[in-house]
Amino acid sequence: MEVLAVVLTWGLAAVLFLILLVLCLPLRLELMLRKQADWQYSVRLRPFGRIGPSISLSGKKTGAEPKAGDTQQDRKRRRRGGPFGAQRMLRAVVRLLMDILYRIRIGQLTLDARFGLGDPAATGQTYGALMPVVYAAAAFPGVRMNLVPVFDIAELTGAARLNVSLIPVTLIGPALRFGWQAFRAAG
Repeated sequence: MEVLAVVLTWGLAAVLFLILLVLCLPLRLELMLRKQADWQYSVRLRPFGRIGPSISLSGKKTGAEPKAGDTQQDRKRRRRGGPFGAQRMLRAVVRLLMDILYRIRIGQLTLDARFGLGDPAATGQTYGALMPVVYAAAAFPGVRMNLVPVFDIAELTGAARLNVSLIPVTLIGPALRFGWQAFRAAG
């Protein structure tokens, strides 16, 4: 019986060590989005940074179906945000997104797109509004954007590729802060 307790203790310690190791090592996420006739996407996860195996997370998108017994009153309550204040939740979500973006490292961002809104004036105005973003992105290594306006028809085609890396353990603090700010008792 004593041997079993020692084996279980060491096994549990080994599992906890492996979990901690995985949380402390970099995680790489590779996203690809392409639009030709229809939308195509690919999501791949690479634990241990660039040297880990590539795990495909892509799948078919499914629409949200109403749950059995889901009443209109339940749907309204969810839209209102339930017992939590909407403004407090919004502030907490914005803070969480900023904290996460601060911890993410962009390895590569590529955008090649052709777009047209159907109206030449609207297309030109949108293209002009996007140009500061395109030229500012050129200052960052690994970021490349190429936008081509199409003035005669409504069109959206192109491809985007994003490779980001992060260390999962660094997201624990922002997640705890979000939970505290968003779900604490109103008072």
